[in-house]
Amino acid sequence: MRWLPGLVYRYPVWITAGVGLLTLVLGYFLKELKIDAEVTRMMPAGESGVEVLRVVDREFGGSEQAIVVIESESLFTPKVLSGIERLVEQLSDIPMVNQVTALNNLQDVRGAGDEVVISRLIDSIPSTRSGLESLRARVLADRRYRGRLVAQDGRAALILIRLRPDADRAQAIRQIETAVKQAHFPGRVSLAGSPALMEFVRRWMVADLLKLIPLVVLMLVLVLGLASRTWRGTVLPLLVVLVAVVWTMGLVGLFRQPVTIVMVVLPPILLAVGSAYGIHILERWQQESRNGLDRREVVDRAVGRTGLPVFLAMVTTAAGFAANLVMKVVAIRVFALFAVIGIAVSFVLAVIFLPALLMLMPVKPARFRQENPARSARWLGRLAPRIIRFRTAVLVTAAVMCVIALIFGTRVRPETDFVRYFKSGSEPARAAEIVNRQFGGELQFEILVEGDIQDPAILSRMEKFSRDLERVEHITHISSIVEVLKSTNRAFNQNRQDAEVLPQTRDEVAQYLLLLSFSGSDYLASLVTPDYRLARITAQFNEHSSAELGRAIKEIRALIRQDFGPEVRVRLGGVPLAIYALHEGIATSQLWSIIAALLAVVVLVAVMFGSLRLGLVAVLPVGFTLAMAFGLMGLCGIRVDVVTAMLGSIAVGIGIDYSCHLIARFREESEEKDIRSRLSRTVQAVGPPILTNALAVGLGFAVLGGSSLVIVQKFGLLIAGAMLFSGFAALLLVPAVLAGVFKTTRGDKK
Repeated sequence: MRWLPGLVYRYPVWITAGVGLLTLVLGYFLKELKIDAEVTRMMPAGESGVEVLRVVDREFGGSEQAIVVIESESLFTPKVLSGIERLVEQLSDIPMVNQVTALNNLQDVRGAGDEVVISRLIDSIPSTRSGLESLRARVLADRRYRGRLVAQDGRAALILIRLRPDADRAQAIRQIETAVKQAHFPGRVSLAGSPALMEFVRRWMVADLLKLIPLVVLMLVLVLGLASRTWRGTVLPLLVVLVAVVWTMGLVGLFRQPVTIVMVVLPPILLAVGSAYGIHILERWQQESRNGLDRREVVDRAVGRTGLPVFLAMVTTAAGFAANLVMKVVAIRVFALFAVIGIAVSFVLAVIFLPALLMLMPVKPARFRQENPARSARWLGRLAPRIIRFRTAVLVTAAVMCVIALIFGTRVRPETDFVRYFKSGSEPARAAEIVNRQFGGELQFEILVEGDIQDPAILSRMEKFSRDLERVEHITHISSIVEVLKSTNRAFNQNRQDAEVLPQTRDEVAQYLLLLSFSGSDYLASLVTPDYRLARITAQFNEHSSAELGRAIKEIRALIRQDFGPEVRVRLGGVPLAIYALHEGIATSQLWSIIAALLAVVVLVAVMFGSLRLGLVAVLPVGFTLAMAFGLMGLCGIRVDVVTAMLGSIAVGIGIDYSCHLIARFREESEEKDIRSRLSRTVQAVGPPILTNALAVGLGFAVLGGSSLVIVQKFGLLIAGAMLFSGFAALLLVPAVLAGVFKTTRGDKK
């Protein structure tokens, strides 16, 4: 990096102008950023559960279903029933809605001579008390409706809204909300279902970006202002990192990458992490200016000498983020890629743009000149001898804390329940709980059966599979063409209970299907294709736990093999499989990402300093921090989700910076032969910017605790704690270990 100081010294104007121009260009692409909270888009395109959903979209008119939850003391009143009827009509008029199913438009199959008649369950709303009571009793006695569209106590009902495959979810949900508000129901009305929940997540992501970025900036202003007590020390590092954020997010927009629930934390992370590079460069600039050096020497030392450890810090931080590229979750890999780009950009701007700005500013000796070190530096300088003296106690205490933390850390488990995104008691969480508890669940498995669906043998297999499926825990309501054919057969036989069986011949099946298709209803459209070569079985699931999903998926796959064998092609899919695929992706690759991050930083530090021993010394505070972070997660019952899955590798990448700065300055102080004095000078020189950096990064992440989304809150607070642990651990453990290593190897004794 010897050429870099000369470049900055000679061309500060050109550097500043070039940065400004590129910022305008990339800033233009910020308008291309799109927020996307869809869980299925976090997985690879070929993932089996997602592929089945694509088939359902193409063949059955859509897989996404929004839900309107209506709560009232009594649903069976003219006011509520007429309100539902009006709302269904309004919802049906929304262009992006394919089908609306509710209490008032339920279709019933009955026989009339040689015909099959499909009519509405409620032809008209009864006006008398006895008529309403009769309707209530009829609906609640029918298992096809009770617990599916009407709660068993008759105090809640659902309106199911199937969206078209090409629907703009955000616009569709807005139109549904408008229709609900205009209905003026006397009870409580809320939205549930995957499309609604994901739209709520998207809105809160937008709100978080608008709220959290200014808060992180404000926090950095406070920390930098208190630490530097100069406007340059406050504004310049902040300006540099803001430009880095514009460049990085501009590239995200340029390459048309969606801003997912993972990517939404990238701007606050870059603001918090990227500020560190500018802090160290500016601190060295001010130190050398106070020493009375001329501009050329100041640039040489601030950029040439400090630039090397800052470069090492950047590389190790980037390595920590890059370790997430081994994760199987696509959204995490995309985040890792742009995080690495953003960190590299932050470094380049800190060592080129920041010194160029300082070169263009007038020298103010009175501001920079200071006879004595700051109070924090003097305090840290006196701390080093005490650390050396009690290094055994320091290291043993750290080891005991690690063991205790790791015991709690064994309790940590992955969890990808997307309802956990929301705060407990929030409207989306509450609506999801009602649907799960009273209506059989929001999640729905999709099972596609290929073959001659009119063949009674295949239908019999589907019937047996449905019976077996009912025994799987948390599976509630199962729907298929089998139930329709059995109801039709019963209707044709004077509604006899014993006639509710499948037709025995292929001709009977074909006849029933033909009559049903002539009824003018779309009754069959969501269950079987027009050529009768593909049938759909749906099964609701009333539990969001990843562990329960995993058990259910395993059992369903076993039932498919048992009941259909190799002769019939059956595919299992749906949102539950996409959610569990996220769970497996996290569970199987999180540990590898942490191992990759640790190995990468050890190798990088060892190469840069020419010593494997120093690489291992540098990683000790990081290992301590990891143990503390996962111990805290286990103690507090915090699960590993799609965002906190990155905690370990990010903590490694960021936390190693502090050790790198200490070791680099320790090597720079090699002229001092006394180990105590050498470590005191090292800690006194780089301790203040390390603490400032740790505080700035920690508080920057802590701001994420103000997020509307629970998983972002937990991630921010955990990383904030990890950064503070890393900073203090580096200042305590690295000097203690270096004192022992260098006394043993060099004989530096006092």
